[in-house]
Order: sequence, then C-alpha cells, then structure tokens
Amino acid sequence: MSPNSWFRYCFRCDKLTVVDDYIRGHEKTHGFEFVKFLDKCIVDRSIGDAIGQQIPHARRDKMDPKMLTKLVARLLKQHRIDESACPNIVSQRNGKQLKYLLYKRFIEGGFSDGSWREIIINTVADNKELQEELIYQVVSYGDYNDAFKWAQHFDIPVDRRPHCILNMTESAAPVPTDSWDGWGDEDLTDNYHSLKLSLLDSVVWVNNDLKFGSFIKHITEGYQIIGIDGEWPPSLGSNAQKLSILQIASCDSCHIIDILNLNQSQMGTIFTEQILNSKSIIKLGFGIHNDLSLIKESFNMSTNFRPQNVLDLSKFMEYILSEFTDLIADTVIAEARRNDLKGLSKTVFILLGKALNKSEQFSDWNRRPLREDQVKYAALD
Repeated sequence: MSPNSWFRYCFRCDKLTVVDDYIRGHEKTHGFEFVKFLDKCIVDRSIGDAIGQQIPHARRDKMDPKMLTKLVARLLKQHRIDESACPNIVSQRNGKQLKYLLYKRFIEGGFSDGSWREIIINTVADNKELQEELIYQVVSYGDYNDAFKWAQHFDIPVDRRPHCILNMTESAAPVPTDSWDGWGDEDLTDNYHSLKLSLLDSVVWVNNDLKFGSFIKHITEGYQIIGIDGEWPPSLGSNAQKLSILQIASCDSCHIIDILNLNQSQMGTIFTEQILNSKSIIKLGFGIHNDLSLIKESFNMSTNFRPQNVLDLSKFMEYILSEFTDLIADTVIAEARRNDLKGLSKTVFILLGKALNKSEQFSDWNRRPLREDQVKYAALD
C-alpha cells in the first residue's frame, strides 16, 4: 500500500494505533516513507485537502499542518525514524530555533562566544536560506561585526549580504572556517564564582573502561556524599534529549564521564547498581530528578533503576528560604532578584556571594574534544 493510500486509510480510521501497527518492525521502510509523505503534506496543503475531500464527514483539523507536525514528531521519537525523512519540518524547526537562539544571545546574553559559534554552526549547517537569515537577523540586533564574521564564515556572496556590512568586506580579514580563534570568550572571572579545582590534577576525564573502573572504585571506597549533574546539546525540536557527559563531584575532585565514548549499557548497569542504588552514598543535585530521568533514558535502564538517598538541592533551598527567613539577609535576596538570577546561579550567589556563569550551558556537548571553558563549566556546575 502506498503512503498516500495508507494515509487515506488512517485518516478514515482516526486511530494512532493503526499507524503504529503499520510502522512497527518496518521503521526504515514503511515508517520512513510515511513520514516523508506527511512532510510533503505539511508544505503542500493541496495533497491533504484532496484526500479529505474523498472521505465523507472527515475532520479537516486533522490535516492542519500543526497537527501533522505533532504527529511526525511523535512518530520520529516513538519509532526512532531518521529525521532525513522530513526535511521540511527540520528546516521549519531550525528556523524557529534560530530565532530563539538569537533572542537568547542578544537579549538575554545567554551564550559565551565559543558556545554561540558552536550552536549556530550546528543549527544552520549547510542550509543557505538559514545562513542568510542569520546574517540579516544579527544585523537587526545591531552587531555588524558578528554579521560580517558569519557572512565570511559561510562564504555568503557579496550581492546577498546586507548593505550595511558591504563596506567591511575589503578592510576586514576573513574568518578561517576551521579555526576557533577570533571568537574568544570574555574574561568574566571577577563577576562570577570560579572553579577552585585544578584542571590537571582534580578534574578527571573518564573516556575508557579502565578509567571508568578506577572512577567507580574511587567513589565507592572513599566518599559518602557526591554531586551529580549532566550536560547535553540543546534540543529544541523533536530529538529526544540524551546525555553527552555526566559530572560526578566529591569534596576534592570532579570526574567527567564521557558517555559518548563508553559502553553505555555496561556503564549504566555498573553506575546504577554501585552508585545510584547505593544506600551508603548520598547523591546531591540541583533539579537532580531531571538528571536521573536522563540517565535512565540515556542508559536504557528500564529495570533495576532505583536511586537511593537522593537530595534535590533546589527543593532544599526552597525549604530553607521559606522556613528560615532570617538566615539570609533581605539585601542579598533583593540583589539576586534585581540581577534576575534563577536556579543554581541564584543559589550560588546567595550562599557564596557570586553567581554562576551559565553562558556555556547551551554548548555543543557532543563535540570532542570539549573546549577548556566547557570543561571548567562542567566541573563547576
């Protein structure tokens, strides 16, 4: 049965279980072609309209692009269908993501220069339309130098560039496409809480079985309290979030687990049984239950995942501030509010006097090797 015929049948039945049964076991064939067909329907409404006219009493809202987009997102996630089946949806999603990232960069100041470069390159990729949209949007925010750098990086033809950066072409040198130089991060160490641990001696990169075994032994034999946090690339579309690194902190060290380069099934089992499920180790984290959910998802731990002795510091901080109102000076709370501090950054400011710089949070955490600023952020976070 062709995707067109199958869609007509599903539209008549009005049951998602029928779609799932059709795709299950044939994700790379039936699933891929069906999603590909839906992707065409989203940009060309005449296809769906023609099908709807052939079915008496059909609900036309089922053919709405927003409804179809939600259906595609569900099918991609549930059946792990490759996104190459829906280039139109991916392009639309990346366009929305670009606008969000621009707002976060220029209005909220939520990126370091390094993380900004990484995430934009990943978002725009080889899409010429998005590349040009990026240039014009950056100009609209008034950053002509940044717009020129991107125009050079993506080799945008001069006749496709905004007029206000044309006269910069001859006087400014091109930005090397394979270099991270010229996009250096600002030195903000005086304004934010800084990492006290030595990157060489106390921050350990765990990226093989031997190092992972040493890490497990180090924690289980020497510590009763650890901190847990995870990092992953921004996922504003249909892709499921999956951890890239996992940070385990003790009082005198931080181990950064390179999840992408380890046997995730084996690692997940050992980490869960010996650390997460251990009653003798207290696990601390800010919003830690979200991290635990991502750990479970990333390691495919459907069974035997029963974390013990877990304390969410965000809930603990809420309790302290509500029950012990005299413990923290009102001026400190007021300053945190004036600076619009939230989450862990707010807590660090209240307790330690300086906020946490979150500008590396939206980074490409799948990139290897990580930049030094990413490693510092991961250990500090």
